[in-house]
Amino acid sequence: MGKKKKIVSLIVSVAMLVAMFPMIVHADEEPGSFTELQALINQRAMPTITKDYEWKEGDSSLTWSADMHFGGINLNGHTIDAKGQGTVITIGNGERFYIAGPGTIKGGSGVDGAGIRVEEGGTLEFTGGALVSNTATGNGGGIYNEGTVIIQDCTISSNSADKGSAIYNVGTLKLAGDAMVVGNTGDDIYLCAGTKINVTGSSTGAYIGVNTELVPSADEPVVFTSGLGTYASKTNFFSNTGYKIELASNELQLESSEQPVSVVKLTGCSVSLDGSINLIVYADLSSLSAEQQASARMSFNVPGRGAKVVEDVEATYTTTEGSKTYQGFACSLSAVQMAEEVSVSLTYDGCTEPLTGKYSVKQYLETYQWAPGDNPLGPDFIPAVCNFGHFLQPWLSSVKGWAIGDSGYAEMPNVKGKVYTDSNVTEALNGTTAVSKSDMSVTNVAKVSVSLEFDTTNSVLVFFTLKEGTEEKLTATCEYNGKTYKAGKLDDGRYRIRISNISALDLDTELTISGECGGEFSVTLSALSYVHAALAKHVANAPLTAKENAMLSIYYYWYFAEQYARYQ
Repeated sequence: MGKKKKIVSLIVSVAMLVAMFPMIVHADEEPGSFTELQALINQRAMPTITKDYEWKEGDSSLTWSADMHFGGINLNGHTIDAKGQGTVITIGNGERFYIAGPGTIKGGSGVDGAGIRVEEGGTLEFTGGALVSNTATGNGGGIYNEGTVIIQDCTISSNSADKGSAIYNVGTLKLAGDAMVVGNTGDDIYLCAGTKINVTGSSTGAYIGVNTELVPSADEPVVFTSGLGTYASKTNFFSNTGYKIELASNELQLESSEQPVSVVKLTGCSVSLDGSINLIVYADLSSLSAEQQASARMSFNVPGRGAKVVEDVEATYTTTEGSKTYQGFACSLSAVQMAEEVSVSLTYDGCTEPLTGKYSVKQYLETYQWAPGDNPLGPDFIPAVCNFGHFLQPWLSSVKGWAIGDSGYAEMPNVKGKVYTDSNVTEALNGTTAVSKSDMSVTNVAKVSVSLEFDTTNSVLVFFTLKEGTEEKLTATCEYNGKTYKAGKLDDGRYRIRISNISALDLDTELTISGECGGEFSVTLSALSYVHAALAKHVANAPLTAKENAMLSIYYYWYFAEQYARYQ
């Protein structure tokens, strides 16, 4: 049973995979201007910002110069967005600037250096943040570096430029930690002649695309690192131009052959919300033969609460960007696993070393940007999905006895977007069919109760308690989405039917359970009828409980999914 609706899948082209969406507004506070932020920066300290900032009328690029020598900013989970009006930050000669994440810098534009421009003699230290969706008409979409740049545990993606879409390097470039410099339009890091990447410290999770001004020949490889840090290896890098990467005297070099070797790389992730939450990781397999593509398999290592390893997953999704088609491999996750960094490993026939990377639903949601056009849902849908994970976690914790904040799992952020109340939802759901039952007086069923499960999949659970002394077995079935679900007996004597894999769009769908136990009966309900019943009991002006917050997040998860589907 159930209405036939379009299943929601948030799948985007590779060029958009990690562009920052402009909706992380904490506590609904109006974003500040660049002029306001410049005033904070000019204090010469390293302010911790408490809201987002965006380029407004009369603003100009942020700068760090005028013999200040030391300064910086703690993003504190917020976003600085230049809205395509100019370079986001310029660091002057002789100056040193620190940027601490988590948080995002985006929306920069310029000729050479759209996101951050580091002039000769300047120094940038960037730790734990994201630099995305910056566009240069010349070189250096993310960073144009003539001085010194130190990158640690950062993500630099979805930037574009003629050369060096992520980083165009004329000066000194240092890498420490697990940087992800991938998924930019064109090459990722472009190293001018005479420059190298200095890899320091542990970089086991780094994944970085490299191109060089010098072209390797059969006799002269091009060395592009100055030593390797602890645990770093050639698997942390790939050639944007398809050359072979080898280790020689603790340095990495590009080696030529008659033709560049095949380029196979991970290109980013997306999310599917049809029933279970699927993390979908895409790979560019276009340079492989048809037989090699068919042999491609991906393994997922999910940490934290409910940790699991899923191996030998075949590609079941595709997405197209330009003339290329990318293959997607999916792993289902629970609401509690949405913030976990999932390690992936891709192999195929003839693969000498697996391709590895780390992705999460949280990462995707925080870096998603809506395509241009008249789509009014952008400011609402992605925060609704984020909050779905955020508010489901404490509810599941209270139900299952887990402790929020312990080291058992990573927590989803609360991005809100807009503040909604229980009265909004109960008013919208007025008239929603409550749990309706046929005449139970003719059966041996004493009680029918309902609960929801949003752990591994979206599920409705219906429990039947039989009258005392009843020895007759209960039979009950429900048809949903082409499958028949049957009731089974629990250890406590009750019977339970679990209707699972309910899509986001079907949370309002009426489910009819037909059964018999000393007489025929039927039960009709929907997931939203449970939500309505839970919120209808709320006491006006009282703080929302964990369960009530969860119910609100479930409702908006459904509402904006349905609205989104209408525009697709």
